[in-house]
Amino acid sequence: MAVMLIVSPSPARADEASKLAKATEMMQIAMGDQMTRSLEQTMTAMMATMGKDLPAEQRAKATEMSQKSMSLAMAAFNKARPALAQAYADTYTEEELDGILAFYRSPIGKALMQKAPEASQRAMPVIMQVMNDVQAQMKTVLDGIKK
Repeated sequence: MAVMLIVSPSPARADEASKLAKATEMMQIAMGDQMTRSLEQTMTAMMATMGKDLPAEQRAKATEMSQKSMSLAMAAFNKARPALAQAYADTYTEEELDGILAFYRSPIGKALMQKAPEASQRAMPVIMQVMNDVQAQMKTVLDGIKK
């Protein structure tokens, strides 16, 4: 009997492994390749918009730096995936993970993930305009402080 207890995995460990596997799957769906591509496209569009007033040589350097930064960020993100999955496993109950996964596997969940890049692309001009407006307002505030 004692040998059986030592050799067989405890239910708690099996439950944690199951929960971690579900959290990993959830993270892969929510932050998988499609979302990564969307983030890259968004960042590229943002850099293109921000660098449009730069001379061609500086714009090329900024684009190169942006691409290198994105590669470094993605490599760091990929390295952090196990820790992120553990964070999700620690945060959500197994029942919640089952529900989240059921949603992502549903036609509506799949549509959300499939169309997220397009939605992000369509939202980017609005976000950029908001950022430009805030930047202009902050400049006005800072100019007021300097006086």
